Amino acid sequence: QNGYIPPTIVSEEQYNQLKNSIGCSAEKGYVGFQYSFGGEYFKAYAPKYGKNKDSTSASNKVVKISAQLSDVLFTHGDYTQYSNLKNWVIYCDPPYNNTECSYYNGNGDRKSKKFDNNKFLDWVREMSKTNIVFVSEYSAPDDFEQIWSNTSKLSGVSKSEGTHNPKIRTEKLFYFF
Repeated sequence: QNGYIPPTIVSEEQYNQLKNSIGCSAEKGYVGFQYSFGGEYFKAYAPKYGKNKDSTSASNKVVKISAQLSDVLFTHGDYTQYSNLKNWVIYCDPPYNNTECSYYNGNGDRKSKKFDNNKFLDWVREMSKTNIVFVSEYSAPDDFEQIWSNTSKLSGVSKSEGTHNPKIRTEKLFYFF
């Protein structure tokens, strides 16, 4: 929104400097996801595992999308800070249940926090009384309705075996009635 143009090539040294830096920035967010293995925030430097180091295409997409988001207000924080909203459409993309299920707390502490999925789903149920709430997940309880899904193939290399292990994942979008 402010004219930031993401880098097109990031070295492992630059990646690690940003990973270990304190605070948040557009560059840290971009590099933390774009150059990380499996798209997990600063999981591991992906070009080390075969991903192309050149991210010109992704950088161009970010610039193009940012022009369309000039009037959007972005914030970060705990989902409960939005508990007073009424008559909104809310899209939630929490740490997925039955995965590592943690998140970076964003305050400079590199430790991840465990995400309480049950507490979150109770919050969604409550918020759905006065809002339209969508949740991106792999699965949801029976009182949620799946309204969309997309299957994709993830590829990775097993460190212990040195072999290519493609995985299939189906991301879904749920709505609570």
